Amino acid sequence: MTAAISEDDGQTWPHKILIDERAAVSYPDSVSDSNGNIYIIYDRDRGGAKEILLARITEDNIKAGSIVTGTSYTKRVINNNNGR
Repeated sequence: MTAAISEDDGQTWPHKILIDERAAVSYPDSVSDSNGNIYIIYDRDRGGAKEILLARITEDNIKAGSIVTGTSYTKRVINNNNGR
């Protein structure tokens, strides 16, 4: 799963960051706050791992293509319902 920014109304998407490289990630939703944080929630492997994950990134992270701010993160498990 990748997050991207366009600076030309969607004509091109030059800025990207990989949020989760694993297979079976889906159903992302995002929201941003007044401090510039972008929160992305999504699930992974509904039939196996049954995880709900959260990423907190900023536009600076997306433009850099990696986590460059200390408060940002990806792939944080916030719910695991696989019985383990």
